[in-house]
Amino acid sequence: TETVMIDLLNSFGDIAGSPTQRATVSGTGWSINYQMSGTRPQGIYTITLTAADQAGNSSVTTIGTIKLDERAPQVDTGAGNLWPNIAISQTVTLSGTAHDVADWGGNVVEHHFEEAAGTTVFYNTTSSQFVTPTNSTCTNCPTAGVPALFGSGVQFDGVDDIITIPTPLNPISNTFSAALWVRVDTLGSIQRLLQQLDDNGTGRTWLAVLSDGRIQSFLGGTATQSVSSVTAGNWHHVALTHDGTMLRIYLDGQLEVSASPTLETTEGGFYLGADKGGGNLYAGLMDGFGLYDRALTAEEVYGLAQSYAVGVTAVEIALEPATNFSPTTAINNALSSWQTVTLDSSGGATTGWQYSLPSGLEGFYEIYQRSTDAYGNVGRSEMVWRGLIDQVPPRITAVSGQQVWVNGQPRTAYSFTFTDFVLDETSYNQPCAVGELTHLTYNDDTLLQDGLI
Repeated sequence: TETVMIDLLNSFGDIAGSPTQRATVSGTGWSINYQMSGTRPQGIYTITLTAADQAGNSSVTTIGTIKLDERAPQVDTGAGNLWPNIAISQTVTLSGTAHDVADWGGNVVEHHFEEAAGTTVFYNTTSSQFVTPTNSTCTNCPTAGVPALFGSGVQFDGVDDIITIPTPLNPISNTFSAALWVRVDTLGSIQRLLQQLDDNGTGRTWLAVLSDGRIQSFLGGTATQSVSSVTAGNWHHVALTHDGTMLRIYLDGQLEVSASPTLETTEGGFYLGADKGGGNLYAGLMDGFGLYDRALTAEEVYGLAQSYAVGVTAVEIALEPATNFSPTTAINNALSSWQTVTLDSSGGATTGWQYSLPSGLEGFYEIYQRSTDAYGNVGRSEMVWRGLIDQVPPRITAVSGQQVWVNGQPRTAYSFTFTDFVLDETSYNQPCAVGELTHLTYNDDTLLQDGLI
């Protein structure tokens, strides 16, 4: 053999990394340090080999598949219970989820369904300090904390279980996508997966499972249906995208149908698991739901439809005084206090985590987080919260009494000093005669104001 050329092909038959790469041949063997470029690979890739001899004869063969994962896991904002403008005055436990599955961004609602059994609130993990959170709720709730494809999921009973998503997304005003994992208990009836509600317009069914297992959308008042079907008792990934012109339905990462219905306006939220009247209820498990304000690409949908993940092994939190930074300081280098947090399930594709902030803090702080997977891929640090932490009460110091004369009478005068980072003078209580307060303040030119120095 004169030459051996190697290609790694993704699910669409596209070459990953640089074009066909030459291997080093030694005797009857070969080796290659395959160079990747562009988006970090994640998923299953097919290896093709082209061998040629000195006479120019060549052959191409598929020699197998390989699993690659160079993407770091994602940490969902753990500061979700630290809403904008809040000042922390007591010990706070942060909690959230971390996941080693595809996360392409642009989602306005994201549910990993890692909540414990009995919950009535499902946390929208796209929320942060900078976005008012819109969590989803339920009255007749599906069972949470059920083992699912990625960590935990929710089990709908097909009787009265409904999750309400308050976040609106007007079909005619946005490009959009919706994606989720489902495991239907049984077929034989229409079951709604994602239903938009009426609000200044008619809400339509975005995604439903038909009695024969096909996936249907009724956006625009027109039925658009997949060719393939889901099977009861098995996990399937279902996705819907609209790029402003074409509506597309995907099943298990593969494009099923394209259509161009005339969409209608509505500003309503959504139901998971039922139609607008609370009928056509879904019975089965659900996991990994996302609602996007953009059209996912075919490659992104395929990535979401992959159940392969090496697993999250660490989540870290850094709590830094805001004054530790300057505009010329690189964030990753500045963070020196990474703390490992407690994981619910180390090595899981999705896991919950908790971290209690230390006590005795006073000042403006920034909270950063990052995560690591089993292959050592480390995510970039993200600032998820900035604000005031004041867990220290005002300090009071007294000066020894001094003999003074008041109106010719001897008196003993005492002076007190009240000191605090954010002193509240309205709480000042003087049990004796009212005295004049002397104010002493200072300005810190290095204190971050609205993110600037």
